[in-house]
Amino acid sequence: MAAKKSVKKKPADAAPENRILIQLSRRAKREVDKLLKRSEAGTITGADLSSGLKEAGTSLKQMRDYITATLDEMSALRKLAESKSITKKQLDTKLVAVRRLVKLMFNHGNGDHPHH
Repeated sequence: MAAKKSVKKKPADAAPENRILIQLSRRAKREVDKLLKRSEAGTITGADLSSGLKEAGTSLKQMRDYITATLDEMSALRKLAESKSITKKQLDTKLVAVRRLVKLMFNHGNGDHPHH
């Protein structure tokens, strides 16, 4: 009988909504970095600055909306746990997903790559 060959498990990609959140954050950061460089160089007009800040603000507002929705889901999960209308296994599964989301939110900002 042949020995089983061990295969390293490939980590799953971030859920699509997590990737969107990360992309929005990176887009806003790039825009602000670009504006700062142009401002320091003295090559930016007031109109360009206003337009760039508006673009960065749009990405940040979308992030805020997503984070608010996540917090609402957490509140609903907490209420389920308090009312005991969810099993411990279901709660644990949902908490693992939330932990992954929070880890992604915090790690991507510094260019870190989250480990699954």
